[in-house]
Amino acid sequence: MAASNLSIADLERELRQRQAALQGLQNKEQALRGQLADVQSEIASILGGGAGRKRGLGRPPNMSGPTPGGPVARQSRTKNAMTLADSIANAMEVGAVSSPKEVAAFVMSNGYRTTSKTFGIQVATTLTKDERFKRVGRGQYKRIK
Repeated sequence: MAASNLSIADLERELRQRQAALQGLQNKEQALRGQLADVQSEIASILGGGAGRKRGLGRPPNMSGPTPGGPVARQSRTKNAMTLADSIANAMEVGAVSSPKEVAAFVMSNGYRTTSKTFGIQVATTLTKDERFKRVGRGQYKRIK
């Protein structure tokens, strides 16, 4: 129904209904804001008051120096007696054809140490670049020297 077809009494009734609905939503919003404030104060008490920053738990912008809590410990790089290419050459016999996945397993079983999550990709790259190996098919490499 168009608003021009409604009587003034109908319009007033619609206005009262909308105002009541608005008041109910505003009350609900206020209650939720109170609950949110309670949760934020609990978080602040657990974190020692640092939860109010919007940038997370790190240092604030434009602050120099170490991050709160001290420097982050990094894992030391593993050291091997020989390079990956030499380890692959020792693991494969001349004329042998293998996939990078098989070669990675051979190298690891021969004692090569790594913490890499992408060790298979490193092996494949080394096989491609080293002149001692030749690609003979998709995912297949042969030791030629």
